[in-house]
Amino acid sequence: MKKVLLLTNADYDNVGDQMIEACDRALLQAAFENLGVLDETEIISRGVSLISTDYVKQQDARLLKEAEQAVKESDLLLFGGAPVFNYRYESFYEKTATWLSLAQKYDKPVIFSAIGVEHVEENNPKCQRIKQALHDANVVMVTTRDGLSQLEWYVEGLDLIAEKVADPAVYTKEIFTPYLAKEKEEKSVGIFILRANGFLDNGHDFTRDDAARLWLDVMEKCKENGYTPYLLTSGFAADEAFLDYMIRHYHVPKENCIFNVNTPEDLVYQISRMEAVISCRLHPGILSYSLGVPAVGIQWNPKVKMFYHEIGYEDRAIPMEGIDSVLLWERLQEAMGDVAERDEIRAWHTYETLVEGVRKALYPKNREAVWSREEFLERIRPYPGTTKEDYEKKLEAKFRRAYVTYNNAFQKGQKLQKQLDETKEKAKNSHEHALALKEKNLRLQEKVTRLNARNVELKGKLKDARRELNEVYSQSLIETVRNWRKGKKEHEKQDS
Repeated sequence: MKKVLLLTNADYDNVGDQMIEACDRALLQAAFENLGVLDETEIISRGVSLISTDYVKQQDARLLKEAEQAVKESDLLLFGGAPVFNYRYESFYEKTATWLSLAQKYDKPVIFSAIGVEHVEENNPKCQRIKQALHDANVVMVTTRDGLSQLEWYVEGLDLIAEKVADPAVYTKEIFTPYLAKEKEEKSVGIFILRANGFLDNGHDFTRDDAARLWLDVMEKCKENGYTPYLLTSGFAADEAFLDYMIRHYHVPKENCIFNVNTPEDLVYQISRMEAVISCRLHPGILSYSLGVPAVGIQWNPKVKMFYHEIGYEDRAIPMEGIDSVLLWERLQEAMGDVAERDEIRAWHTYETLVEGVRKALYPKNREAVWSREEFLERIRPYPGTTKEDYEKKLEAKFRRAYVTYNNAFQKGQKLQKQLDETKEKAKNSHEHALALKEKNLRLQEKVTRLNARNVELKGKLKDARRELNEVYSQSLIETVRNWRKGKKEHEKQDS
């Protein structure tokens, strides 16, 4: 039995990442069936974050044991759909490089399928780290949903499949058919918001409250045109926290807000019941594209622009510069009048390259032809649904990440409180020291006053002494002159 270790961000509460994992599974199962090895191949799905941030920070080998065991027991590592090269404000790049090091250690082939490659800085040590890890490991295929030129820099000189494909979630309609809404809510617009500092973290001078005012304006624009707006998220806890902020601080009615999108089924249902979608997050836009729901995106991240460019509607990715509700509504109206249709050839190419990658990595002697688009669409299997056990695990993981945020905030608060207490103590000591210095200064001033008085007294005595001395000197001089004259006269008498 061949074991494929499927590595995604499915353990994150962003349901877009869970959608990728679900679609990857469906495409992989189709690929195994296509190659005639469905009963010989098993998918083991784990999160990329099995290599934890704690390991990245501490480099403690004990924290790597579970991931190392997973690699050791697998026959192929397959990274599916996530932005695993991300290096700007997340540690994905280091986790990916560590996975590749483990694959190299145990001589396991590696596939990257439809991953996000958004940026590259050739002289950045983080980019160099990923590039070197790719060259050291046995990587047989890397396909991207984003930037092919960026990908080509990473893999230059390697003998592998490197191509641009569609995100696996473009097959949402087929894979999630059982979970589509039975009917749409007439004149409804779903507005998928982004966490409070999401724009700032991606280099845009657009604060939490700038975003809040934009969403309020967009909601008002929807209402002016007879549409009911709904603020919602794709499940990420930080996005939901901002949604709660909108309710508490900007008085957005609760009935216009949708919480608890915690599974792929939830996300598919919410999008499929809307007449149109405005989204910051990428995957609500991709799902809308698959389901035939008119949508526009906001360019908080390059991947949004890349997606809309690839489907032929780049103008539906709204730049942050000069963004406002009027522009968003105009573009949304255009989208409602010209719904984007899925590029079937590009979508199928995602499946085709996956089949060839699996063949090359695990079954090089297999000669089965790749299914046609029509056969693939007929035979792809629907998502079986989130089990109660999986749902509870998702919620537990989501809550525990929220607890981490709370605990970090608490620790930061404690640290700040300690600093405040220390500052107060220093201020108190400084105040007491200042009072002591003030008291000492008063004593010195009194001493100076006494010395000044003594100085004045001494000056007076000195003046009197000088006067007496002058008088004595003058009297003595007069007496001396008188005696001299008297002596002179006596001397003259004697001479005569």
